[in-house]
Amino acid sequence: MASPTDLAAEILAHGVVAALVVQVVIRRVPVRAPVARLAFRTCVLVLPLVLPFMLRWLAPCRGTEAFTDLALFSTARWNRLAIAGVGLRDLGLLVAALLGIVLLVPDLLHLLAARRLDLRAERTPLPADHPVVTAFTALVDDTVPVMGAPPTRVDIVETPARLLHCHGAWRPAIVASRGVVDGLPRDQLRAAVVHEVAHIARHDVLRGWVLLVLRLVQWFNPVAQLFGRRAAQEMEWEADRVAATVTGTPLALARALIWSVRGRDAQFLGVLGRGRASIIEERCRRLLDYDPDTDAVAPRMAPAMTGLVAALATLLFFVI
Repeated sequence: MASPTDLAAEILAHGVVAALVVQVVIRRVPVRAPVARLAFRTCVLVLPLVLPFMLRWLAPCRGTEAFTDLALFSTARWNRLAIAGVGLRDLGLLVAALLGIVLLVPDLLHLLAARRLDLRAERTPLPADHPVVTAFTALVDDTVPVMGAPPTRVDIVETPARLLHCHGAWRPAIVASRGVVDGLPRDQLRAAVVHEVAHIARHDVLRGWVLLVLRLVQWFNPVAQLFGRRAAQEMEWEADRVAATVTGTPLALARALIWSVRGRDAQFLGVLGRGRASIIEERCRRLLDYDPDTDAVAPRMAPAMTGLVAALATLLFFVI
């Protein structure tokens, strides 16, 4: 029976190989649609967790010495080399685990800090009959049916922070600060609302939690951390694409993003918040270069995903 270290090494090897293949496909095809790239990157997070266990059950011959000679890559053979008495495979796994923790912990801190800010803000909600709440609720209610999203609750809070995001995997809600609702021009506020409703329509809050769980389970895998981060960015880019398409004003959303991050840097997450300014800058560049033809949703996703999974499963069969 395989030890936990053997399984971790195989999961890591499968993740690296899958990531290389998917990245080549995305770059060479190329795959431009964010929703397609999200699906491909999710494969890199899921397959390494599923295949090692399935293959050990369906193909026990992979554990024999004869199959090791046929394998394209065998993690066990690297342990025949040792440095200071530690096998090279185990040493590499240790380095990978440290790198995975370094990549995972800042995102967890960001999530905790954002949640703490939400909890503080939720203590000061504006009453439902407040004019600001009424106007913003009407804007959301007008947007939800157009986007095919479920009924969405609106919470306006009295806080100096510039908040506008959605939360709730099962009962979606949009949380906004009064400063955002009052401070953004109408076209920018509408673009930002369409962006958030697009997240709700695609169940991105639930997707985000699933991505986080996949990353936590593979805390020792830096490839999973990098692809998990990028998958989260693809969700933001897809929501940006939808907002630009629905409103026809990608520049309005870009201006709303810039206004929001300028207020957030000083008061939101300190160093972590400033580090995310580069992500906002990239989103703004994509919005400025927005082309509805090249950024359109990729057609026939099911055949593409089936082919990718089949190809990866065949290749990873020979990685142990």
